[in-house]
Amino acid sequence: MPKVAHFGPLQLARAFGLVLLSSLGGCAGGGPLMHPARTLTPGKVRLTGGMTSQVATGALARALSQDPAKVETKVAAATVAPGVSPLVAARVGLSSRYEAGLTYFGRGVRLDARRSFPVGKWDLSLGLGATAVLSGGDWAGANVPLHQLRGGGVDLPVLFGWESRAGVYHFWAGARAGFEHVIAGGVLASSPTIDTTLVANRLWAGPLLGLAAGLRPVHVAIELSATYQRIWGGYGAEEVSFQGVSLAPSAALWWTF
Repeated sequence: MPKVAHFGPLQLARAFGLVLLSSLGGCAGGGPLMHPARTLTPGKVRLTGGMTSQVATGALARALSQDPAKVETKVAAATVAPGVSPLVAARVGLSSRYEAGLTYFGRGVRLDARRSFPVGKWDLSLGLGATAVLSGGDWAGANVPLHQLRGGGVDLPVLFGWESRAGVYHFWAGARAGFEHVIAGGVLASSPTIDTTLVANRLWAGPLLGLAAGLRPVHVAIELSATYQRIWGGYGAEEVSFQGVSLAPSAALWWTF
């Protein structure tokens, strides 16, 4: 019989590192949770690799489709970040029912910690995340250069979920709310004497739904979130504000060991 390759924790960690290095070119996409409500047991590690996206709808899509010289378009491109990007994450179980994770999703990196509580056959998870916006990019639809984009934010996720006895199926649903502040310099600067710093803020909240299935150590996971966003900011002397909804579908593989 042919030999079956064995992948231990060291090999999986190396694979995770290679995926991370190869994905640093992404500049858009959403920032999904992509984890169930139940936390990992102490010492357990879960690596996640996949894709995530951010789809602007309604007023947000209209703001992004305008003339790139418009301040509203610049602010929308800096905050909504539509597009597709790699998703890479690592999570580890800490003490009983505590878990921490680090997620890269193209536009930024999110560090979080959470705790789960048993509720009958279900689990309730409460968490806190902090995101650092890494960089921007040229969003093709608006042609808005955001190479000096930087900033950060915080979010509070609440999940309620169920896991089958053998861990074959995971289901989770919940909501997130958060705030983000970003700035960008050198955005279509027309004169060195004019303030060309873009400043934008985003207050957001919305529901999410996720499902994973597989046999340990590998599961296939999908997640969909809908986010209402209230955005305001300015560029030079002009200020704008608008609001709308975006969708963030994501899909990935889990490796748990």
